[in-house]
Amino acid sequence: MGGGSNNWAIAPSRTSTGRAILANDLHLPPILPPYWYLAHIRTPDWAVAGASFVGGPTFPVGHNDSAAWGVTFGFVDNTDLFIEEMGDALAAVIKTLREQYGTDANQWAWGRVRPLTLRHSVEERAPFHRVFNLGPFAWGGDTNTVGQASADVADPAANPSFIASLRMVVDVGNWDESRFILPGGQSGNPLSPHYDDQLALWQRGEGVTIAWSPIWVKRRAQFDLRLVPR
Repeated sequence: MGGGSNNWAIAPSRTSTGRAILANDLHLPPILPPYWYLAHIRTPDWAVAGASFVGGPTFPVGHNDSAAWGVTFGFVDNTDLFIEEMGDALAAVIKTLREQYGTDANQWAWGRVRPLTLRHSVEERAPFHRVFNLGPFAWGGDTNTVGQASADVADPAANPSFIASLRMVVDVGNWDESRFILPGGQSGNPLSPHYDDQLALWQRGEGVTIAWSPIWVKRRAQFDLRLVPR
């Protein structure tokens, strides 16, 4: 049902730069705010950048000065094969599509028939869903596509069960050019500009950088917050 994730590693001999590339996207339900928080931590002894679970002390996805890593999950192959007659079922599907979307089959595009909504946990209390949810917007894909958007077989037009909750592409060694993206933004406050400022990039398959080298951190920083012990 799409719960596994994608992970790719490309050898230096296969890239134009001669550096390895690591790519990772993690399939989780489409909720807001996202499960992940993008961050960069640097201490006198070590440094790390990437995505942590909100409130967690670790970076399951990210890199340091030496290596990059990601996580995924593999299912056991327990699939049985059945031969099924689809004639009557297909006729019922076509009838439903004509009734709901018209007779023009061009209007039956999968992303239109089954759009995506990023749902906040408070949506169950109307009318909060109008403020907190993002979408619906057309979104293709299914359980077996690289762009994960698995469908419930019992209700295929329902909201996707899983999506890419985080994407990462690391140009190993060129850390400042690594890309990360969330479906939404860093903030859980819908009044914040960072609630949905990554969504358009996520839809286009693009990403944002996390400044790594001290010179780029200094150039990109917008605010300084200093915690001074008493």
